[in-house]
Amino acid sequence: MLQNAEFIARDPVLSRHIKRIVIDDGWQYCYGEWEANPLFPSGMTKLARELTRMGFEPGLWFAPAIVEPHARIAQLHADMLARGESGLPCLAFECMRRHGFVLDPTQPQVQRHLHELFRRYADMGYRYFKLDFLHAPTRARQFADRTVPQGEIVRKLLEPIHAAIRGRASIMGCNYPFLAGSDYVDAVRIGADIAANWDSVGKNALSVAARFWANRRLWVNDPDFALCRGPETSDDPELNRLKPHLVFVTPGETEAAARIAPISTATRAQLEVLLGIVLMAAGEINLSDNLPRLNASGLDLARRIVSAETGETGIPLDLFLAEKPSYWLQRIRNGHRVLLINWTAEKKQLGIELRQYGIRGGAASNFWTGEPLPCDGGSLTAVLNPQSCLLAEIRK
Repeated sequence: MLQNAEFIARDPVLSRHIKRIVIDDGWQYCYGEWEANPLFPSGMTKLARELTRMGFEPGLWFAPAIVEPHARIAQLHADMLARGESGLPCLAFECMRRHGFVLDPTQPQVQRHLHELFRRYADMGYRYFKLDFLHAPTRARQFADRTVPQGEIVRKLLEPIHAAIRGRASIMGCNYPFLAGSDYVDAVRIGADIAANWDSVGKNALSVAARFWANRRLWVNDPDFALCRGPETSDDPELNRLKPHLVFVTPGETEAAARIAPISTATRAQLEVLLGIVLMAAGEINLSDNLPRLNASGLDLARRIVSAETGETGIPLDLFLAEKPSYWLQRIRNGHRVLLINWTAEKKQLGIELRQYGIRGGAASNFWTGEPLPCDGGSLTAVLNPQSCLLAEIRK
């Protein structure tokens, strides 16, 4: 974390635009026991101070509702847990073969626990909390206060957290059920987990497109990470060392090759598609790369995406006409952005009649290269290579 922070602070472009550094999942002893593990030997207070000293706003990831079986709450205070139909605490949470109980937020002692936990970390200097798996409590069947309707359970979870950090920190909700409303979250994750490969980009595109309407109306949309890493854009020898999908290999499985396949395979062109969609989302832009190990091409992507003008929320024009939207339009200061995506494995010509949207042409350029583009009479057309895009800016 500190090596990346120092790299950002020295970079002439990144340093002007990256204002927040968030420690994601992996800093804690376990879900439900929110203390630093041995990978953070100096503790979370010192890390917050170091990031603040370098001029960044520190942020921290939590799964506030989840309690793994070996956490102290599960072993010593099981009365704080929500229950199943049996009347006993139930493992209502599962992700990547990791199981957990869930807190019962209808109980006063759980409310006090959450308030104290987040007040403590806000006191350390954390100004942004990424709260994950917020839907998990809704999978339990019984809560201590049976008068609380299902639709209020997540709000009950967030109320003490919001009260503890009000005016000092902001909240981003992941796996957030929209029925919980917008009172207690400042941003909401709208995309699935992203990985640096083409299949993942495609799966995430529709999720981002279908929720464009919520951005800056209910909260700030978070389309998940703006990744810049891949074999063409990174010099990281450990790019594909981790094998997270090994957890799904069973003793009797004989065809497990897919479990250990590289997960970071995206080309530069495919990453431009992902980053173009992130730019169209017009919400949060969160990098998640080992920045010192990006090569010149990867660093160019990172610099361009964080320094880009934030436009209005981009509209997926063919949202209801195609499996994955290929035509996006975004208003920016003194003009528009157009994103054309070729999702296929063949070359394809795509074009848009800008006059349909009141755009009479102008000076057009390729966002990624700055090269001028023909935009005659309010029409923009391009022949795109397989799995690539054109991201054009048209200025009046």
